[in-house]
This record gives sequence, C-alpha cells and structure tokens, in this order.
Amino acid sequence: MVPFSLFCAFSKARVPAKGVEHERITSALLKELRTSLAPHKDKVLQSIYFGGGTPSLAQPRNIAQIIEAANSLVPLASDAEITLESNPTSAEVGKMRDFKQAGVTRYSIGIQTLDDRTLARMGRLHTGAEGLAA
Repeated sequence: MVPFSLFCAFSKARVPAKGVEHERITSALLKELRTSLAPHKDKVLQSIYFGGGTPSLAQPRNIAQIIEAANSLVPLASDAEITLESNPTSAEVGKMRDFKQAGVTRYSIGIQTLDDRTLARMGRLHTGAEGLAA
C-alpha cells in the first residue's frame, strides 16, 4: 500500500503536520523493492500495480523512480501494464499526464457511485459529475 490516502478507512497512518514525506516514503519503497525483486532477476515484469492508499497523491517523479528501479532490477516487458489507482477528483485527474510521462499506462479510477448524496454519506471527496469527467 502506498500510504497517501485521504479517505482510507482502514489506514492507521497519520500524516505529519509538515505534510507527506514523499522522499522518505519513496526511499523505503525502493529498499523494499530491491529486497523483493532480488530473487527474480531472471524473470520479466509483466505488470506493476500502484494501489491501496491512493497512490495518485504521490509525486509523479517518485512513481517514475519506482518504475525505473523495478526495471533496473527485473526488466519490464515491452508491453508491460503499469496501473495506478486514482480517485476522480480534479486534482488527481490533473496529474494523469504527469503520471503517463512517469511510465503509467493504465488508471484504475475509484468510482463507487455517481449519486452525490451517497458519495457524501460515504465521505468521498468527489461528485458524480467529477466521476463521469474522470
């Protein structure tokens, strides 16, 4: 899980007063990646999935670092699918071009409903219209 969520009901992480420490989190993820992929150097990565914890709140440069590190440890297939979960808020949708430049090839946009009243009761930060526009 990429711990950037503003909504996640099961996340117990607290965002420090100074904000999300993107570089620190990315460094920890890169360390974990090196450990996890070391035994698989003879394989080819078919996909990378950035999900859980709203990874679209990460910085595109950090997602690029993670993709590049994975590729340097285990080669990415030329047609590898790199997915990033996102909420349909305008701020996150606005970053999609930057994530594409970082290497993301597919988005999974979390639209639970298009009914504004239900979205409000669920505590979601987007409207039905934003969901459709995303």
